[in-house]
Amino acid sequence: MDVAHLDVALQIAADAPSLGRIVVLGHHPEVTAHRERLDSARGQLAAQGGGVALDALASVIERGRILPPAPRSRHQSELARRNEVDGDAAGHADQHRAPAPWVPGRSPEKLFGARP
Repeated sequence: MDVAHLDVALQIAADAPSLGRIVVLGHHPEVTAHRERLDSARGQLAAQGGGVALDALASVIERGRILPPAPRSRHQSELARRNEVDGDAAGHADQHRAPAPWVPGRSPEKLFGARP
């Protein structure tokens, strides 16, 4: 949301109970009008009582820089491992993995191989 459109964001926040955060783009803290508008909007959000946070994009980025890396899920790790193992030969390997055309009576296991 741009600073110029904070009024729209405040209206949406009043009508959207699931909204938890508004990130303001184009906020320049050195511009007095921007700081005042952001402070005013935070006050209005607090008065609405919905618990909506209002942050400038620069502050969100700064907080992200100091956080530790997110843990990798098991799925992400497995996908990365497969890409490392198969990545170089993927095009060549896919030619050999392509299944034969489907024929009535053939099981998917015979076409595609058993699933792990």
